[in-house]
Amino acid sequence: MSFRNRLCLVTDVKGYSTRPADGQADVQERLLLAMTFALRHAGFRRVPARDRQDRGDGRFYALPSRLDETRVIPRLILGLRHGLYLANRDPGPGGRLRIRAALARGALAVGAVGFVGQPAITSCRMVDSQPLKDGLDGADAADLALIATDELYQDVIKLEYPGVPSGEFTSVSVTVKEYTGTGWVYLPAAGPAVPPSDSDFLWGAVLAGAAAGTVLLGGLPGGAGGDPLSDDPYGDFLDEWDLLPGGDEGGSAPDGASDDDGGDSGALSDHDHDDHDSDDWDDWDDVS
Repeated sequence: MSFRNRLCLVTDVKGYSTRPADGQADVQERLLLAMTFALRHAGFRRVPARDRQDRGDGRFYALPSRLDETRVIPRLILGLRHGLYLANRDPGPGGRLRIRAALARGALAVGAVGFVGQPAITSCRMVDSQPLKDGLDGADAADLALIATDELYQDVIKLEYPGVPSGEFTSVSVTVKEYTGTGWVYLPAAGPAVPPSDSDFLWGAVLAGAAAGTVLLGGLPGGAGGDPLSDDPYGDFLDEWDLLPGGDEGGSAPDGASDDDGGDSGALSDHDHDDHDSDDWDDWDDVS
């Protein structure tokens, strides 16, 4: 079993179980769109099946190792905010989509039936914590309630990335089951968080992928305006990724392992059909 330092993102939909079946289906689809937007805004084109777990009312992602967290984390946060804003412009039977999200980092491995390691436990405990639930319950203007570990707050968020002010995060004590720790809660008001020059093209690409049943699969479509991520207003946040060699960590999945989880080709999905002969860095396509 190979452990690597990885960033974990987990989300959970508020009030999912109170919705009727068609409302739950609508919420699942719009959650996938919002999270796809966030991940693309952070620089990812697709997510290998082994690096995610679907929870029905939420999603879990283990991002690749060797990230520049100082750029990826803020862009994830802004992308989640804006993705929810876009997903809520035309709500279906599920109504307004509001989510809790948690970020944690640490040594993580892929086990026989799921992830092994503390960051997976920490992120899931934090997203279910009472302070985060209470925060979202008490902030009607917010569609996103985010909690980050104290480590990520001190290492990344306090660097004051544009649009993610550290002063709007509140320290809370988290105790869920056997887990106890400190988290930082962020409750931004709902609304646009990404410049239209980035958002319009990127959201169109997400919707096109959803219609084709290939969310987070392949590259962004071409056309007028080009790829907004190649003209990042916050800096060339993928330059360091491009310098990293691929396939040098020696990690591989069992023979025949595949990202293809089957399913209806017309349904929303974010899997592809590549094998796992490369390491987790190669499996995650970055936007370059």
